[in-house]
Amino acid sequence: EGGPLAASLAAIDQVIPLICTSGKDGPIIAPRAVPDGEIITLPAQLALRDNGSDEARHKQRSGVPTQEPAALRYYDEDRDYQPGVQRAIGTRQVGRELMVDLPATMNASGARQLANDSANRARWQHETVLWRTSEIDPRLSPGTIVRIPDAPGYWLLRSWEWLDRGIELELERLAPGLTTARISDPGEPLPPSDLVIPDTRLAAIEVPADGNANPAASLIFAAVSAENNAWRGAALFAVQGTAMVDLGTSGSQRAIIGTLFEPLPPSRALLFEPQAKAVIELVADDIALTGTSIDGLAAGANRLLVGGEVIQFVRAAPLGNGRWELSGLLRGRGGTEHSAAQGHPAQTLAVLLDDSLVALDQELVPPLPTTRIAAIGRGDTEAVLAPLANPGLSRRPPCPVHPRQRIDP
Repeated sequence: EGGPLAASLAAIDQVIPLICTSGKDGPIIAPRAVPDGEIITLPAQLALRDNGSDEARHKQRSGVPTQEPAALRYYDEDRDYQPGVQRAIGTRQVGRELMVDLPATMNASGARQLANDSANRARWQHETVLWRTSEIDPRLSPGTIVRIPDAPGYWLLRSWEWLDRGIELELERLAPGLTTARISDPGEPLPPSDLVIPDTRLAAIEVPADGNANPAASLIFAAVSAENNAWRGAALFAVQGTAMVDLGTSGSQRAIIGTLFEPLPPSRALLFEPQAKAVIELVADDIALTGTSIDGLAAGANRLLVGGEVIQFVRAAPLGNGRWELSGLLRGRGGTEHSAAQGHPAQTLAVLLDDSLVALDQELVPPLPTTRIAAIGRGDTEAVLAPLANPGLSRRPPCPVHPRQRIDP
């Protein structure tokens, strides 16, 4: 990560203890670990003439324990190299935890083991010994791990000095290692979408009145979508002559827009048609339609605006390449029986009426045949324009239920 070499080694030494020595071949940096081969056992210590005064100087324990690291931050290779955190086992002390930043890539289990080992070394009360011997062993050099007679564990030779009363070795006892490896879960990665930002697809529609709004108000919506989920929304504008008036943003939720892949035949729109079918082609392959039940139709589910007609469907079956077969149709909903009686050719606009639509202000977007809106997304090189479909549909009175004809004489 840059910076001085000593700073990087100090960061690594907090988690992976290092041994730094200097010899005829230059500096040597290696991890401090118990060797697999035979470990040297030191000879018996020389007898001291003044044991009472020298005991405190020859064997001691550190008085203040090292602050215990509670967590390790690293780069997780199983999460697309995103930063990860693993915490050591054991009880937590009150206050902020000590976080160790390790500039290394590893898996979650390895990081958990390093965090546990670091906490174990910090909890261990380090014991040091000054061991005097009369022999010069060429195998002994600073960084060598040895054993001493009648003492448990392993000892690290930190330094040696030739005195008048023998060779004095400074030894530090190593913390016992943890025998059980802990398995850890790296978590769920959230990689960004590696997709090309697509062009914005736009439709402006006016829908039939739902019976809850003001009859004099127009229900005008913008349906904004794209081919994949790399699209993150678009800015909407009302086209007024040569100017564009800001209408806000669409949000990142894509509307379900498509066209009829096959012509939809006319219907009397009187009863539920379980065998009727309609095939539509959506603008995106990764958008799915879901089915419902008769009760769902009664509650207003699966409403699809096809041209100027609102239909409802029970079943939706994927055909591939963004095409869906809708079956079990209820035609002419919301007073659009006149449009159902005419049918619809292929390539007729189809928009699912759900909460992904953006409501537009009728003061800025009037219900006129000349009304247009525009959208500009991140992947658009120019504004996307769309004329208003079905102007005046929300204020059209419904068809009479019992029409009568009378001929005056």
